[in-house]
Amino acid sequence: MERHNKELDFLISGCKAELPGAQRKLFTRYFPVMHALALRYAKDDMEAEDIVMIGFRKIFARLATYSGAGSFEGWMKRIIINSALTIVDQHKRQVVTAPIEEATLKFKHQIDSAPDVDHLISALKTLPGTLKTPFELYAIEGLTHKEISDTLGISESVSKTRVCRARKNIRATLRVRERVIQL
Repeated sequence: MERHNKELDFLISGCKAELPGAQRKLFTRYFPVMHALALRYAKDDMEAEDIVMIGFRKIFARLATYSGAGSFEGWMKRIIINSALTIVDQHKRQVVTAPIEEATLKFKHQIDSAPDVDHLISALKTLPGTLKTPFELYAIEGLTHKEISDTLGISESVSKTRVCRARKNIRATLRVRERVIQL
């Protein structure tokens, strides 16, 4: 959890007053974290940057609604995730999938590269979107099923079911891969 400090409070106040210098500092400070988050949902780096830019516009527009309760970074992440999901929903009609190798390269910048991690990422990429998104929101982003249901417009029980099915699919994919390697 992020603790509020005077510098962050000063930046937030400056951004609320629409001071370009404060907005630039806030953007520079949080861009790497938000970009890494957007990469999880984007089809490529360019789309991730678009998500971050759209998200920061929303952050600056909604800054007056931030009450100061909870993590500021967490509040911003929620906006970035919602922006990413909106863009992903817009692209649902155009199903574009990246080769697994390209997707794996995208994640290697964020986590240590190890054979098990590569297999896990590959297994995650094989999930259909209806299972992948709730699983990532739960397992990676740490959202509760209530938060996932609110974000995706599904019931909590559907969220739980999809996360459970995603786990089963990932386990099955990893077991098959393990059997192939043993042969």
